[in-house]
Amino acid sequence: MFDFALQYPHRYKLLWRGDLIDLQDPDLSKLMDRIYDQLCDEIERAMPEAEFDRDTVAIAFWSMIHGYLDMRLSGMFVPLDDKVSRKPRDEALLDLFKMLVPRSKS
Repeated sequence: MFDFALQYPHRYKLLWRGDLIDLQDPDLSKLMDRIYDQLCDEIERAMPEAEFDRDTVAIAFWSMIHGYLDMRLSGMFVPLDDKVSRKPRDEALLDLFKMLVPRSKS
């Protein structure tokens, strides 16, 4: 998602223009559900013991990434590396998210 948004910022912004698409279109709904389900499946594989359901984790993840990309594309954030891990900021954000999602204590 990072690469696509940064390489094609206008296309990325169009994805979030609810006023330009028919959210009631059944074909679009199926496609959007498939993308969301893939994200949720990936979350379940990566964090099988999370203390929150997959939808809560997916919404938090999607919101964080979308917010970061929106701020990058608007010029509010510049592409810097994390000063501690020395990883590119987008990679560091993904690692941080994995650390923040609590896991159950089985």
